Amino acid sequence: MSKRIFSAPPPVAPDAAPPKAAAKPAPAAAGKPDTRPMVHAATRIDTPDGPRAVETLQAGDRICCSGSDVMSLRAVERVVLARADWAYAPALWPIRVPVGTLGNHTPMRVSPGMRVLLPGEDGAFVRVADLVGIGGIARDRPMADIRYFELHLPEHALVQAEGALIESFPEGPRAVRPETPRDEARAAFATATGRPVR
Repeated sequence: MSKRIFSAPPPVAPDAAPPKAAAKPAPAAAGKPDTRPMVHAATRIDTPDGPRAVETLQAGDRICCSGSDVMSLRAVERVVLARADWAYAPALWPIRVPVGTLGNHTPMRVSPGMRVLLPGEDGAFVRVADLVGIGGIARDRPMADIRYFELHLPEHALVQAEGALIESFPEGPRAVRPETPRDEARAAFATATGRPVR
């Protein structure tokens, strides 16, 4: 499992050799933490052997996706946001999804950049941050460092997590389906769940 910590880099001594250039990320991976689709630690991901906490997964493990598909993880990347980074940046805080709101059978926390498939036959593909303020979905102020995890699969897919369908990290040029704009997403959520938009 790889790890990325978002914090200020340490100072470099004058006589130190210049650091090696990091590999250039794929276009989809170039976003800031608040735009990346990630789940918070302790989120359970469905596998053929039963649900597992995301932090226990590693490359090669098989996870359950939509349509009864099973795919092997290419990588699981851990992203840590220190308190100094998120204390005055609520845009980075996890978004808490109450039980049943998105088909999840337990409370769930995801990054603001996560997109999910709404319940229903014609479920819209929406960004969770666009649903804040409806059905109890809200930004959840952390008590310590934020620990997010990215799930990398051979291609972009919908993953079963806590009973909901969330997206894997976007790999390649094609998404599982187009993202629904914010106003349409909120209206679709109200229709799918019977919760009014205020």
